[in-house]
Amino acid sequence: MAKRIVQAVAFILALQVLPVAASIAGPYVMLVNRGLGWEPVETFYVLRDCEDVAARYAARHDVQAGCTPVLAFERWQRRVRAALGE
Repeated sequence: MAKRIVQAVAFILALQVLPVAASIAGPYVMLVNRGLGWEPVETFYVLRDCEDVAARYAARHDVQAGCTPVLAFERWQRRVRAALGE
């Protein structure tokens, strides 16, 4: 449980720096939080497409969903794993 809380907090903090990375980003990953932490679902090459699908998915499944650059997500994953000692 504490591990998931750390992951959620780290993800929220990462979102604070992602707008800078988004301007130079390549592909985007749609992330979904079903209550157990964020997980990647699908990759898109156009941010607007990702955001549209994420909004529909979140409304349909009553979950949190959003998009971020793939590179930023991978960097966040590495930092979380390092912080957790994995």
